[in-house]
Amino acid sequence: MLNSKQYNRFILLIGTLIAFQVSMSQDRSGEIEDTQVIIEKDKPLSLPKANRHYQPTEIDLVKYESSAINYDFSEVKYSAQNYNPSFDYKTFTSVNQLQLYNNYIKAGYGNFGSPLIEGQYLLAYDDHYLKTFVRHLSFSKGPVRDEESAFSQNQVRLQGHLDGDLSLDPYISWSREGFYFYGRDKEDDLLNPFIVDDKIILQTIETGIGIDLNLEEVGLDLDPYFRSTINKISGGEKFNAESLLSLNGHGYWQALDKLKVGLGMRLDNLRYESQILQKRTYFDINPSITFSDVDLSIKGGLKLAFANDSTGSGASTYFYPDVEVILNLIDGITLYGNIDGGLQMTSLQDLSNENRYLENVLPFLNQNRKLGIDGGVRTKITDQFFLDASLGYDLIENMPFFIHSVTDSSRFTVTYDSGSISRTKLMIGAGYFNGKVFSLNYNLTYYGYAMNSLEAPWYKPNAEMNLLANYNLNDRFNFQFSTQLMTGITAPRPFDGSAQKLPAILDIGIGAEVKLIEKASVFADVRNLISKEYERYLYYPTRGISFKLGFIYRF
Repeated sequence: MLNSKQYNRFILLIGTLIAFQVSMSQDRSGEIEDTQVIIEKDKPLSLPKANRHYQPTEIDLVKYESSAINYDFSEVKYSAQNYNPSFDYKTFTSVNQLQLYNNYIKAGYGNFGSPLIEGQYLLAYDDHYLKTFVRHLSFSKGPVRDEESAFSQNQVRLQGHLDGDLSLDPYISWSREGFYFYGRDKEDDLLNPFIVDDKIILQTIETGIGIDLNLEEVGLDLDPYFRSTINKISGGEKFNAESLLSLNGHGYWQALDKLKVGLGMRLDNLRYESQILQKRTYFDINPSITFSDVDLSIKGGLKLAFANDSTGSGASTYFYPDVEVILNLIDGITLYGNIDGGLQMTSLQDLSNENRYLENVLPFLNQNRKLGIDGGVRTKITDQFFLDASLGYDLIENMPFFIHSVTDSSRFTVTYDSGSISRTKLMIGAGYFNGKVFSLNYNLTYYGYAMNSLEAPWYKPNAEMNLLANYNLNDRFNFQFSTQLMTGITAPRPFDGSAQKLPAILDIGIGAEVKLIEKASVFADVRNLISKEYERYLYYPTRGISFKLGFIYRF
């Protein structure tokens, strides 16, 4: 427990953080010098605890989301949602040793000149807290011409939480990546195939606050945030800059025992500046009504969206369905299905998260998911073993695809298929959890595309597989095995645009951690175990086998 003086300091820190984020959100015309602000809004809306007993006992399979395979060989991270069904069963979580302690320091070093420093510190008082996270990872050498394919990454995040009927979650984060355009086609690039590019900086600042109001029959979630993203030459001027001011939220009213009325909304204002200036505004409103009985839940609603674009497409209005059905067929088997749609403003951050090697002057269009149909089944085989299978169909207009720049094969721009394309998706997932001893997550997804004008869905895989297994022996030895697989990637060759199939990507990793004393341990991680310099993007080979050794201290 903290004394009164420490508690006053804690409240002062939280207040300062909230005031800082509000001031940044209000200064929409201000420019952040030498900073690329990427605000990544990935916090899902969390519904308050149900005060009725009519919510069906839906089975929520434990899944993990793995980051894309990166050519910089940054650590591949996996996260798993908790399996927490509404019926009275034990909760299973994936094993993550760093979650056992709130505060830790992790440091290591590996081949390619790759130091890693990571740490977290949490100051807590009852259910309130203030958390700081810091991380540095770099590779002084890469797969092409050593230092000319180096990479660095830095992250800092400060996050607070004030608990109560009205809870507040303010945060601010900063990230910075340094890299080179090293993937040039030496045979056909006639400009200068041996040019040494300047170091490129991709920098992001994000600040926002989550506001959650949870009363007996009324709930409200609001998430305003501001994000600024800048792409620039190190020590030079920016060539891509973007700022986004966003407000999204959802509210509900439990009108009757089995009937809930909901209302969602989102407002985005995005400004992109390069050699051109583009302003876009997006607004949607989503009313819905949900009927919930013991084994059945039916939601019906619609989404009305409005978008305005300064580049010439003008203002447009869109309507989308919003229907969801969840049925507990028998004990341990849940069927689900939904029909919906939506509009998404493709942004510099979205594209950079998928492919950082971007050209300046990027053409941005709003991605219109005209119709989405998904359905599947979730099953609980035993208390530890779960399966999930689903099939989906999407009709999408203005989905972005990467192609090489016409002037430099190492840089990418964006193209769009004419009209609408259709995409089918088949997903199979599984999870097995045996307390803290063993956990296994598996996910396999197949994609099918029907294109119009483009020859192929450039750089989109037709199959992805992810597996993560964790074994904890006597709470002293922890072992991890991971596999990522991507197949069916088609690349457009520079200059002539002809299709080229890329070899399958297979990245196998192993890791081990050994506890020396109660709070200190050593670790070893190995990535790309088969040492294949695969290419996620043409002419961009990744590093071969990559290992790291280090220690972790928890306090």
